[in-house]
Amino acid sequence: MKYQSLHDAKLIAVSFDWVKGVSFLQFEGDHRRWSLRAEGVKKMQFLRTFPWGRSSFVNDVFGPTDLPDGLQSLQIQVQSGDTIEVNAQLFDLLSEPAAGSV
Repeated sequence: MKYQSLHDAKLIAVSFDWVKGVSFLQFEGDHRRWSLRAEGVKKMQFLRTFPWGRSSFVNDVFGPTDLPDGLQSLQIQVQSGDTIEVNAQLFDLLSEPAAGSV
């Protein structure tokens, strides 16, 4: 599954266009940069309490899974033990080489 390529990637930034309902989560790792785009966002929830200690690296990705209301849910577990949950109409993961990598 393509979202599993985010394992051990570092979460760099999160942006959200409220009017358009579009979010971007930016990651870096293993000489790559990823941009996770969610369209038709209805829910974004971030916990940043560090129950396992401070970290910004991805531990696991669950989903996207279909929800009864026609949306999809994607959960990103950070190695800090925190979880990011996004419910949206569509998810797309784009990847490119990181700056300075061959």
